[in-house]
Amino acid sequence: MFFQQKIMVRNYYIARLKRKTIFCSFTIFFCIIFCFQVSIAQQKTYCNPVNIDYGYTPIPNFSEWGHHRATADPVKFAISGFRIFGNGGGSKPDTVQNFIVLRTEKDKRSAWIKWRPVNNAFAYNIYLGTAPGKLYNCIMVHDANEYWLKTMDSEKPYYFCIESINENGVSSRTKVIKVD
Repeated sequence: MFFQQKIMVRNYYIARLKRKTIFCSFTIFFCIIFCFQVSIAQQKTYCNPVNIDYGYTPIPNFSEWGHHRATADPVKFAISGFRIFGNGGGSKPDTVQNFIVLRTEKDKRSAWIKWRPVNNAFAYNIYLGTAPGKLYNCIMVHDANEYWLKTMDSEKPYYFCIESINENGVSSRTKVIKVD
């Protein structure tokens, strides 16, 4: 008798749990459908009658600094990732002079790189690699005219060159230097 009561109580709770699960499932399902229909009804679409390509679009006579305004009637819109490319009104930086690379004798994995600063440059790109035509690694240095490099293989020779950068462009690279 006691055993039968246990089974009846267990079956009661299982049936109750199934009813709650089914009710909750239907409630969630109908809420999702209702919200989806409301969001579709509230969406407004804008047809592109001109069939504009939304890729890179150059703007003529857009070389001066200033404020520029974008409008799109009759809809509201948002712009993300908007970038304007161009050159400043000055000249490119001069080529770097007195570029030297001093590899340490004790630990060949380190080198001291130094150069004479260029007046109209705000950064420098130091190119390095294991062959003269394969300078695939680049280090950008801001507001300094020296760099402590500690990433070289101790048994390989390395090749280096440098260029200066400003808002008007990039200078020509120096001659490639071999460092053993």
